[in-house]
Amino acid sequence: MSFYVPNLEELVPSEHRYRKILELVDFEKLTTGLRESYSSTGRAGYPVATAFKCLLLQFMNDLSDRELEEYFKDSLAGKLFCGFELMD
Repeated sequence: MSFYVPNLEELVPSEHRYRKILELVDFEKLTTGLRESYSSTGRAGYPVATAFKCLLLQFMNDLSDRELEEYFKDSLAGKLFCGFELMD
């Protein structure tokens, strides 16, 4: 029995298309203007860049909101792309 918990960086191949997108696109810079319209009231949401990446995954894979949630259960690359942890 091992208590080692693998890291998504180790599990997703270096040549995966989502990694290529992450290398090419600066999502923090891309979403700078959107942060201004983010509400400061209510419970804190996901970072704007994370939400944008989720929308991009939905578009690229033709997923509904519910399908995206299911997608994250199976897709380690999707979790890595959006900045989630293995157990998220």
